[in-house]
Amino acid sequence: MDPYNFSSLTPINSFNLRIEGESETVYEGVILTGPKDITTPSGGTYLCDGTNNSANPSPAGTGITCLAAAGGLCGFSFDGTYSSSFQDDFITRIGTSDSNSGSNKFWGILLDYAFTPAGGCETQPPAGSELLWAFDAFNAN
Repeated sequence: MDPYNFSSLTPINSFNLRIEGESETVYEGVILTGPKDITTPSGGTYLCDGTNNSANPSPAGTGITCLAAAGGLCGFSFDGTYSSSFQDDFITRIGTSDSNSGSNKFWGILLDYAFTPAGGCETQPPAGSELLWAFDAFNAN
């Protein structure tokens, strides 16, 4: 018998995170993250653990849970709209860089320098990888 129920613990991942806003680097450094419930003003509260939309077989930290972890460390907030059909959030604002400003500039997520094939709640960065959130990601060099 496991009185502490260690078998139910989910892994905490450590990887390098950089968040490039419209005019400044919002965060750059190592981040620890695991699965969690996320709450945004526009998206409400939802589970973000990598199993969203059946993307991965087991829960772990994700591209969006890293935003929550970095925001908690550095005091910035983020927002997004949640899609129940994709079980994922479309990030619209990190810190002061807001794609809802009518600028046609959108947030994108890259894993090891390539755009991810899935959204932020489906992307589970492997330990030691490089994760980048970039404002105007689809027009930037």
